[in-house]
Amino acid sequence: RRGAGGRPRADLIPHMIIYLYGKDSYRRLRKAQDIVADYRARNETGAIRAFDLKETEAMDAFHTDTSSPSLFRSSTLTVLTNAFSDEMTSGERKRLKDRLKTLAGDAKAFVLFSEVSAPPRGWTFLTESPARVQECAPLSGKAFVSFAIEEARRIMTPDSDRKVHY
Repeated sequence: RRGAGGRPRADLIPHMIIYLYGKDSYRRLRKAQDIVADYRARNETGAIRAFDLKETEAMDAFHTDTSSPSLFRSSTLTVLTNAFSDEMTSGERKRLKDRLKTLAGDAKAFVLFSEVSAPPRGWTFLTESPARVQECAPLSGKAFVSFAIEEARRIMTPDSDRKVHY
């Protein structure tokens, strides 16, 4: 599965945007934690960066971090929250959109969103293939009971290395 010179073939390197959204913040957080854990397991020299774009200076830090290639990281997982904050100016939104479109084509870049709602109009590239999308809508009835039982079993397993951390 390697190309010329022993390097991985570009078509086998997964690069993507993952968009998690929904009002069930617990399941959204759990899914994000699973994605981060999987990334760590697959990319030992990869970096993980998190940016809450509602915070002052976070947008500049995000752009600086994602614009400068590293000699020491194999790839980067960037976790974004509050990407569509009401406080964001139209200039900041355009800057974010342009940067994300660039990252979408970068084989070393993984971008994970964790948002309450689906992306706004005009941001369909976040939800179209090859991006991955998952809604975490609140559960009720049997689905909720089943999830609660499975989650309790997972957390209570003595040898589990996938505990919930806050």
